[in-house]
Amino acid sequence: MMLKNNNKIVISMGGSIFSENNPATLIKKYAEVIAGMKDRYNLYIVTGGGYVARKFIDLGRILGGSDDILDDMGILSSRLNGYLLVSALSDKIKIPLSRTFADSMMNGSIYGVSVMGGVMPGITTDGVSALLAEYVGSGIIINATNVNGVYNKDPKKYKNAKMIKHMNYDELIDLIETSRKLSPGRNNIFDDFGAKIARRSNIKIVIVNGGNVANIESAIKGTEKTGTVVDAN
Repeated sequence: MMLKNNNKIVISMGGSIFSENNPATLIKKYAEVIAGMKDRYNLYIVTGGGYVARKFIDLGRILGGSDDILDDMGILSSRLNGYLLVSALSDKIKIPLSRTFADSMMNGSIYGVSVMGGVMPGITTDGVSALLAEYVGSGIIINATNVNGVYNKDPKKYKNAKMIKHMNYDELIDLIETSRKLSPGRNNIFDDFGAKIARRSNIKIVIVNGGNVANIESAIKGTEKTGTVVDAN
């Protein structure tokens, strides 16, 4: 296993960041933060498929598409969102979209930033992020999602849901495995496969609300005050 580098940060940009409600402003803010921190950190970003993926997966399922076809739709959608971020970065730093872990490692070393979407069927954005963190030797994954952190139950359905500030890997995995059955286009707080990868390599996960870019900046600097931290403790 590669020795971890504290300056290597993997950011999982959930599909919710790329919403259908005019995401341009938010994506530009991400680009500003990323460009402003690339000289101090090597940032490895993985983009999710979001509403574009769900739209095509739902339509493909109606038309009888198999799971492997639906997964490919998700991968292509995540790469489209990756191109949106690359476009937002283009006036600050010109980088190609990475398509493999090797590409991502090389681009992160050369440019200080790499952006990639999905790479293989059946693996979510979180799973790709965890595998990428292992590959490049990062000790942290920042998961930018559409809620403030991990809750004991779905906060969108239950008003009495409580956020968990800190948990270990086993607790996160247990919570994931008691949630709804996974399928292509799923939208869980974190992927069970990714959580197990993080556990085996002791990669800290910081889950924050990605709608506020300040949360991402704080998590990168290690001064996060909001969200949920998942580690071995």
